[in-house]
Order: sequence, then structure tokens, then C-alpha cells
Amino acid sequence: MKIIRDFVPIGQGGFTIETFNPAGRQFVFDCGSITSEDILNHEIHDHFFDDKARESAVFLSHMHEDHINGVTELLKHANVTDIYVPFRTYEAIAFDFFRYMSDREKR
Repeated sequence: MKIIRDFVPIGQGGFTIETFNPAGRQFVFDCGSITSEDILNHEIHDHFFDDKARESAVFLSHMHEDHINGVTELLKHANVTDIYVPFRTYEAIAFDFFRYMSDREKR
């Protein structure tokens, strides 16, 4: 089995793609950047280019903006069948959401 791993240069954040066999299923590890969303969106388009035939799964390490803000764009171009997120309590999810909204207002 051949695995191709791409570490996508997007600035601060995380975006890695693993492809099993040249035409096989893809795994995306994190998908975000706070340095440049334009570069992130360009890389998503380049790597997936509306490839709906190939199934993809997304693994998110944690729910910070620089690891998740490209997921919406990814869903437009890739056939994402599964999204895996770390276990979180409802309180932790709410805390992160309000912190995220507060940080956005400061920008």
C-alpha cells in the first residue's frame, strides 16, 4: 500500500493530507489557518479540485480557528464522508465558542 502525505504550507495553523494509493481515500488532518485564509482556500482548491469521486475523512485535533476554519471550504470541494472531533463536554464546547466569538470581535 502506498501512502502519500502532503504537509500543506499555510502559515500558522494545520493542514495535512494523506492519500492511500494514488486514487484511494484521503485523510485530512486539521484544516485551518489564521495567517492566510486566501492561501488556505487556494490549497484546498488545488488539492481537491472538486474531486467528489474520492472519499475523504477529516480529523480535527482541537477546535481552534487555525485548525478548523477551512472545513467549510473543504466541504465544497471534497467528498467528505466522515469528520472526527475530540470528545468534549458541552461546557467546554460552549466556553470555546464564546471565547472564539469574543476573539473575532477584537479583530
